[in-house]
Amino acid sequence: MFKYFPFLIFFALDMAACNDNITFQPEGDYISGFATFVDTNYLCHLGHYAIALYPAGAHPFYSQPVECQYINMSEGNNPFYFRVSHEGKGDFILAVVWKIDSTNYYNPIPLGTYGCDTSHQCTRHKIVEFPNFTGLDYNILCWSDTSKRLF
Repeated sequence: MFKYFPFLIFFALDMAACNDNITFQPEGDYISGFATFVDTNYLCHLGHYAIALYPAGAHPFYSQPVECQYINMSEGNNPFYFRVSHEGKGDFILAVVWKIDSTNYYNPIPLGTYGCDTSHQCTRHKIVEFPNFTGLDYNILCWSDTSKRLF
């Protein structure tokens, strides 16, 4: 019986190594979470609330986002689930924004950011990396009232 013992240990270690690459979300496919609005002054016309990905850098909100996907507000109550897909690699800042539908000339209005939420003084936004390997939910507190914009 003991002469097979080293073989069994090697076999058990080899099987454990096969399971090292398990992730909760598909590699690079999407990030998801909940946008929780801290007020109820929802705008119901001319645009939509959305999740936006901005390139991480010195002044990310002074440019157009690289990805902007609407939040489906008709699927329930606050908080609202979101899921953002993105192809490619990079570091990004995640924000809840108000986006005017009729034009692309205006930058979306940031109402909350991942890591800073509704703080107007915060400058240390958390970075979201694509491809995504974390399997985490990225939850954001945000304003619905655009007069409380962050940037």
